[in-house]
Amino acid sequence: MHLTSARTVAQICGVRKMTKQEKIIVSAYTGVLMCDFADVHEYIQKKLGRPVLTHELADKGIQKEIEEKTKEEFLEICNREEPEPKQRRGHWIVWGGMDIPENHGKHKCSLCGGFAPIRYEKPLIKENLSNFCPNCGADMRGEGEG
Repeated sequence: MHLTSARTVAQICGVRKMTKQEKIIVSAYTGVLMCDFADVHEYIQKKLGRPVLTHELADKGIQKEIEEKTKEEFLEICNREEPEPKQRRGHWIVWGGMDIPENHGKHKCSLCGGFAPIRYEKPLIKENLSNFCPNCGADMRGEGEG
C-alpha cells in the first residue's frame, strides 16, 4: 500500500459516489482508508489467500504484494465510464396575462419558467426561441419533459 493522499485518490477515481466494494478496493490499493478497516483487512486476506496480521501491513514487501493483487480491480474502477447525464427536454410555452415586457419575450421554458431571450431589431423586438433554454440548459427541440 503506497501512501497516497485522499485528494489524489479522489482525482484518480473521479468524484462520483463510490460503492462500498469500490472503497474497499481503493483503500487496499492506495493505503488511504475510505471505509471500515475490518472490511479492507478481510479483502486483503482474501486477495493474498492467507491471514494477514495488522503489523504486516507496514511491511513494504506486503504492500507491494497487495498492490499487485488489487491493481486490476483498482484500474477497472478508475477506467469505468460514467453514463452521460440525461438531457432535460422541455418546450416553449406561451406566457399569458400581460403585455410583453420589454426585458423578455412572451414564451417561457416549460421546465424552469425562464423567459425566452429577445433581440432588438429596430424598430422591432423579436423573441429568440432557441434550441436550448438559456436559463436551465434544457433541450427545447423535442417533445416531452424530464
